[in-house]
Amino acid sequence: MKRWLTIIVLVLALAVAIGWRIQTKIATTKALTLRAKLVKASANNVIVATAKSGDIYQHLDVVGSVNTPYDIKLASKISGNVDFLQVRPGDKVKAGEVLARVNPIEQQALVAQDRSALAEAQQRYSQALITQNPTNTQVYTQIGTNTAQVAQAEANENQVTVNYSAQVTAAQAAVTDAQSKVASAIAQQGAAQQSILSAQANYNDASSKYAREYNLYKQGFVAAQDAQDAYAAQQVQDAAVGSAKQTLEATQSAVASARAELVSAQQQLSITKKQGQANIVAAKAATNTAKQTLKYSRSNIAAIPAYAENLKALKSEVAAAQAQLDNAQQQVKDTILSTPYPGTVVTRSIDPGSLASVGQQLLEVQFLDWLYVTCSAPVEYVDKTSPGQTATLTFDALPGQTFHAPIVQVTPAADQASRQFTFMVKLDNSSGVFKPGMFGHVDVLVGHSQAGVLVPREAIQNGDAGSSVEVVDANNIVHVTQVTTGASDPVNVEITSGIKAGDKVIVLSYAPIKDGTKVTLGAPDSKKGGKGGGQKSSAPNPPVAGYGQ
Repeated sequence: MKRWLTIIVLVLALAVAIGWRIQTKIATTKALTLRAKLVKASANNVIVATAKSGDIYQHLDVVGSVNTPYDIKLASKISGNVDFLQVRPGDKVKAGEVLARVNPIEQQALVAQDRSALAEAQQRYSQALITQNPTNTQVYTQIGTNTAQVAQAEANENQVTVNYSAQVTAAQAAVTDAQSKVASAIAQQGAAQQSILSAQANYNDASSKYAREYNLYKQGFVAAQDAQDAYAAQQVQDAAVGSAKQTLEATQSAVASARAELVSAQQQLSITKKQGQANIVAAKAATNTAKQTLKYSRSNIAAIPAYAENLKALKSEVAAAQAQLDNAQQQVKDTILSTPYPGTVVTRSIDPGSLASVGQQLLEVQFLDWLYVTCSAPVEYVDKTSPGQTATLTFDALPGQTFHAPIVQVTPAADQASRQFTFMVKLDNSSGVFKPGMFGHVDVLVGHSQAGVLVPREAIQNGDAGSSVEVVDANNIVHVTQVTTGASDPVNVEITSGIKAGDKVIVLSYAPIKDGTKVTLGAPDSKKGGKGGGQKSSAPNPPVAGYGQ
């Protein structure tokens, strides 16, 4: 019974589905027939617009890229370790601010060396000066010698100071190393003590096991081999305890040795400091003595010109030594990196303590207070674009926002390959919203004229005979009329001949319309999507305030 009920239900469901399909097909057929009748009835329906007078606004719409006016890439002019670099990307910096510095010790040593060489050249030059008068030779020689001695004393003083710093650093490093060794030896000693405890515990376990095995052996419960194995294991653990004790003694010796080395290093550091300070004091005293001696010898100088030719040669040597010294001093200055313009750090490619090579870029600083938007446009617009014009800008990265900025520069010559010229818009970035590298759409009003007759672009039909429009007369009869077009904008086209203001022209038809056909007018002008003629396509850009050239 249940089976028959199931079959009946399935048959009824199949019948209902077939009936629904038949009804759906009948309804679809009726709808298509009705639609065909409606389309046929509306074939001559058209939408018209009225030709009117109005304004034509011509716009130049291009894409431009945002650029910074100052992009400073700071590279190292000398090689050496960077000992100062604190700025990071995003930091604002001032003009002339020291941003990075390479360790100048080597360059300063070269300055001292070149200063000494200059003093020697000057000494030789001075010595030549005194040869004109033998009586004053000794005075001039003494002056030259003392000058060299002063320079040598100053160079020695600088060298002693530099050596002191290096020696103290090395001695301090030895102390630090000795402290590390003491800490390591103490750690090893602790480990050895733990090893003794572990070995002793293992020995105690082995002794207990041997005692049990031996007792069981005497009672005959285990074999003699088991007792012997337990005894061997006890002996192995006893040897391990002895070895761990020896290791502990070795680590205790190592701790004592490391501590002795630390004391020695600390004593050496103290000696180095005292000896270095004494050397500095002695060097300063030698410099002062040399200066006093030079001052005394100069008091006896007598101005006697030296032989001209000899003086020229020696003077050239002095100039060469001076140039060498100037170069060394410039290298000292080159250890410092600063920016000539204020801006924001955008990249940093090295960290303090790293080795910088010659020409390696360390930082990049960009000026971001105001930016340029650089655009390219067809050459026919070059005479319509000039500094002072206002541009309207939008950016894909800033959706929904519109900006206005002035054109500040126009390149009068076009590129030979692309036949385009370049102009730049100055963009105020005090808010920091714009970033170099962004792309923006730039719109510039380049023309404005009055038109006596305007029609929507949709009304213009172009063919082999030229441009034409479909005019609808008072009786709704269509007349295909040839026209001459003038200026245009994105919405409207100017008609200079062919029709007059007030004529109605077709902007949309549901089927092709032939000349002389009677049509039915749809919604006029702006209703139902039609665009009326004579409307302004867009308003001119608003004025801009607050921009400098």
